[in-house]
Amino acid sequence: MSVQMEFHYITEPYSLFDDIWSRNQNYVSQFVSQAVSLLH
Repeated sequence: MSVQMEFHYITEPYSLFDDIWSRNQNYVSQFVSQAVSLLH
């Protein structure tokens, strides 16, 4: 995790991709949880 953080600071342009990826992960996790609750 620390290595990823350091790499994040080294490659600043990729910070945007990291931000988008983290947001997408949050959206996907919410969508999956909703789908599971609907199925059950």
